[in-house]
Amino acid sequence: MLSLLSSSSTVSVTTQPSQASYARSKWVCSFCLLVLGAHAVVKPYVSPSGSMEQTLLPGDYVLVDRVSTTGPAAELLTAGESVRRGDVILFRYPPDPAQVYIKRVIGIPGDRVRIVEKQVYLNGTPVDEPYAVHRDAASDSYRDFFPALPPASVTREGRAMLASHVENAEIVVPPGMYFTLGDNRDYSLDSRYWGFVPREAVIGKPLLIYWSVAPSGEGSAGRFDPQAELSAGSLARTRWERILRIVGRYPLGLE
Repeated sequence: MLSLLSSSSTVSVTTQPSQASYARSKWVCSFCLLVLGAHAVVKPYVSPSGSMEQTLLPGDYVLVDRVSTTGPAAELLTAGESVRRGDVILFRYPPDPAQVYIKRVIGIPGDRVRIVEKQVYLNGTPVDEPYAVHRDAASDSYRDFFPALPPASVTREGRAMLASHVENAEIVVPPGMYFTLGDNRDYSLDSRYWGFVPREAVIGKPLLIYWSVAPSGEGSAGRFDPQAELSAGSLARTRWERILRIVGRYPLGLE
């Protein structure tokens, strides 16, 4: 409100902000709220390996929802079971919690899991998995016929799972645990090799890919190393077609 004074009267003139100025202010406020909210709700993560191809490629940067799997909000979802079959989850690697892995949930507590000739069976029913990739034409007596006699690559945790949770040639998922597999099924070290994922190890669920950079080959063999890959030339290697892709759950048809 501006006041123009004269000798005889006071004239009031009201100034209205322009529509463009208002829109800019609204956008800035919304962006600030989004950033502040994102700090509490989501966290960034970069996919370092090809174990989840084609759902996630090495160099895909994703935002991870870390609310729906931990804290009081988890109890409001699916009768307290916030992680469902078919979810992609980010979690702390059970044999070494300092490492963070990303896989797809196949079995939740009480489920029975079996693999026969690369086909996953869940509670006795073959599972339709359009996201799963099989690139090795050969069959592996453990990887593709699971559970079975473990090879040397199976960890102590994986051997404990096989020793205590196999019934009628099926893995039975115990309370508080999840059985996970990588989408790049023939080239994934997952629950077949290192056992179940504890519920408390789950960090969250990927929401979308916000950036994607094709590896240059500068990282360690078979993995995407952000420090080595992010350089002046990384923009030229951006995979624009992957940006804003939703990383969603695929229902396994048993709900």
